[in-house]
Amino acid sequence: MTIPDHLKIGGRVVKIRRCFSVDMNGVSGNYNDWAGIIRISNDADINPEEPKIALIHEIVECLNKRHEYNLEHPIIQGLAENLYQVLKDNRLYFGEDEKDHEPVP
Repeated sequence: MTIPDHLKIGGRVVKIRRCFSVDMNGVSGNYNDWAGIIRISNDADINPEEPKIALIHEIVECLNKRHEYNLEHPIIQGLAENLYQVLKDNRLYFGEDEKDHEPVP
């Protein structure tokens, strides 16, 4: 999975920015609903799976905020890690062939 520069979530385009975790107070990702931006850590020394898990985590954060699910942070963390693992272990991809995949404008 390649992390795109934007996603469409619930009909809105959300920008994705890669940043150093020191610029994000040491976290691996965060979501700003007002700005419509997900920031994901781009540190070279982190596990290569961490940005992917962080992206799924921030997508769940976005949905949680917009739909007022009121999920607590530990639930969001568990969902992100487990969803990532299921998708990875089963090689699930719900689109065209990944090599031909173009991000949604």
